[in-house]
Amino acid sequence: MALREWERLKAILLEGLAVGGVWFLAVMIGPFGTFGALTTLELIQYWGISIALNWLQIRLAHYFLHRLLGEVRFWIPTVGACALASVPATFEVIWLESTFRPETLEHISFLSLYPQVLVMSLAITIPIVHFFISRSASGIPADAGAEAEQGDGGATASTAPRFLLRVPTRLGRDLLCLQAEDHYVRVHTALGDDLILHRFSDAVEELDGLRGLRVHRSWWIAEDAVQDVVRRDRKTWLLLRNGLEVPVSRTYLPAVREAGWS
Repeated sequence: MALREWERLKAILLEGLAVGGVWFLAVMIGPFGTFGALTTLELIQYWGISIALNWLQIRLAHYFLHRLLGEVRFWIPTVGACALASVPATFEVIWLESTFRPETLEHISFLSLYPQVLVMSLAITIPIVHFFISRSASGIPADAGAEAEQGDGGATASTAPRFLLRVPTRLGRDLLCLQAEDHYVRVHTALGDDLILHRFSDAVEELDGLRGLRVHRSWWIAEDAVQDVVRRDRKTWLLLRNGLEVPVSRTYLPAVREAGWS
């Protein structure tokens, strides 16, 4: 199995374990009065359906909001996803109540139940999303820079940007560009490319000291990687020495011009 497939599989498995842990805890404590009102089998069914559906809806909403908003702080699409997903989730809870505890229906309504569903969604989702999106899966400690060996580009242990320590050794240290792909960063070097589970904005910050520019909300380019500048369809593209063509957005075009790349 290739490294990128393994990283994706590992992230999916860990996320599944985290959600499964939430389901197990809900069955054990029976929130919202379900512990004393339902049997163990009913608790398993009630919370299994509720948590599985809600998490799927949150992940879908988070994916589309992340695509729409671009690279922003993790809590913005997370809170928005919880708010959106809690709408169908509230109706699902009402359906579950009508199935398992029909006597409660006269005491609940959408407006009274929605805030409770939203709060519970946030309490469950924010820690999980923060762990899987805001932290790298590489497990590199904060002081790992002191242990770096000299790389292909001549960076020493004391000068190597911290992000380079996350790059697989087989790709070398001749970094060309970074590309945001959902919750991953695709690293392009002279020897190839691979995915790293890391936030794009954090990766750019960890490149401090390496000459380059962010040219798009999803792209960072090393200065020595640019081979040519192409104008096509009233847009600017950077041709890199590995053959990649990277778009330059209007937001970052002034910085590209100031750097003399265009």
